[in-house]
Amino acid sequence: MREFTESELYLKRITEKVRKERGLILKGECKRCGKCCEGPAKVYLIKDDEITFERFNIEKACEGFDKEKRLCKIHDKDKPLVCVLYPFLPEVLFDGCGFWFENINDALSLI
Repeated sequence: MREFTESELYLKRITEKVRKERGLILKGECKRCGKCCEGPAKVYLIKDDEITFERFNIEKACEGFDKEKRLCKIHDKDKPLVCVLYPFLPEVLFDGCGFWFENINDALSLI
C-alpha cells in the first residue's frame, strides 16, 4: 500500500474524529457492487474541521474500476484515499451497500 500525503492523512483524521464524536462504528463488508466507483458520488467537504455533504453527478466511473469484472484494477497498488476511507459516514452510503454504521450511543441507552 502506498504512503499518504499530509493532506490525505488530515482527511483520515477528520473522518475518524467525526465518527468518534457521533459514536459511529463501521460494520459489514464490501459486496463488490461497484456503486461507489460509478457514482453519482456523495462527496464531503471539510471547512474548519466540520464536514458537510454535497452530491455531485459524475458522468464516468473511476478510472481504476473495471465495469465488466465489477472490480477495482488498482485495489492493491495505488488505492486512492477516498476508497480507503469509504464509507466515511452514513451520508455517503449507497442503497444496498454491504456496509452500515452502528451508533454506540444508541446501544448504550438500551442498557
